[in-house]
Amino acid sequence: MFISNERKAKGYTKKQLLTTMIGVISTITFLTLLLVVCFYIDMITLPIKIVLMIIAISVFGVGLYVAMWGDRKIGYGNGKLLFRT
Repeated sequence: MFISNERKAKGYTKKQLLTTMIGVISTITFLTLLLVVCFYIDMITLPIKIVLMIIAISVFGVGLYVAMWGDRKIGYGNGKLLFRT
């Protein structure tokens, strides 16, 4: 079945937008948890700070991995993306 280049480009654009949003959301979550730990120094005990930091790093790492995997899967950086001219 033949799929036009314009239709492929739209599909790639949607997938690229999705991976970008995953990266942005994971970064915002990471920064929010990091700021909570930093600003509430006296109110939060050390074990809770450590747990929050582990959660923040995990969310950021998983989000980054998923975004990079998605970009690689759609061919970003390999010259496979079709750009509209």
